[in-house]
Amino acid sequence: MTPLSRSNRSYAVVPLLLSAILVVAFVVVPPLAVPVARGGVDLSSRAQGVITAWVAEGSAERPAALRDFVEGWRDYHVVKAALAATAGLALWRVAGEARRRWVVGGRAYGQAVTLVVASGLAFFAALVVMANLQGALAPLASAVSLLPSADGDASYAATLAQVSAQVSAGRSTGAAGAVLTDFVFFHLVLAALAWLLAIGLGTGSVRLLRRRLQARHDVSTPLREKLLLTTLSALTAATALFALVVATANISTAGDPAPELTAFLDGLGG
Repeated sequence: MTPLSRSNRSYAVVPLLLSAILVVAFVVVPPLAVPVARGGVDLSSRAQGVITAWVAEGSAERPAALRDFVEGWRDYHVVKAALAATAGLALWRVAGEARRRWVVGGRAYGQAVTLVVASGLAFFAALVVMANLQGALAPLASAVSLLPSADGDASYAATLAQVSAQVSAGRSTGAAGAVLTDFVFFHLVLAALAWLLAIGLGTGSVRLLRRRLQARHDVSTPLREKLLLTTLSALTAATALFALVVATANISTAGDPAPELTAFLDGLGG
């Protein structure tokens, strides 16, 4: 086996190793770095306890226990975003090298698989970064999403119904007002991130299309590269359109947040 073939084979393994490391890091690192994530199976109960106590106080000011929980939950998202971003950058480099080797005539199957797997995992990592940035920038709304269903707990169900009624009535004070405000920001953050993603993907699609048009009559450009440019341009354009749909949907929700928030709370209350 030649050194080149061994190198080619190693590139098929790297994305799988990085994805495995990412999964392990997501499970192991955040609890070690952020105390609030320790005992993750109990996060829903802890969120229920601090938020229920806050609602009972009837004040918009967050008690110390809630502040600590929300700040810890924010830090948890920051750690996960950093892990995902690091893995995504590494996978993007792998995808770039696989594309180069495939275009210049490396083993077609192995390099094509590496390119698809690494690109897909890099894109997934970008989505994970977006989701965790959303949670980090709007941690209260993210903490509310941890709330469990009432499951026959009449007192907790009554608390959920109280907040839902206040949100539906347009109350802008107390816990309901604070949750509603952060819920709006939660969706605005995702809308902004989706717009940025759409702009990046749209720009990339246009640049790929230009390269493809330039290579149309260039006999020195391998057919593989022409096919790849065409495929990538179409895929990035389609993904950019989907990102625009997500951004528009979140802007719509942010403009009229009460129905979605009350539906969520009512669903928990049963």
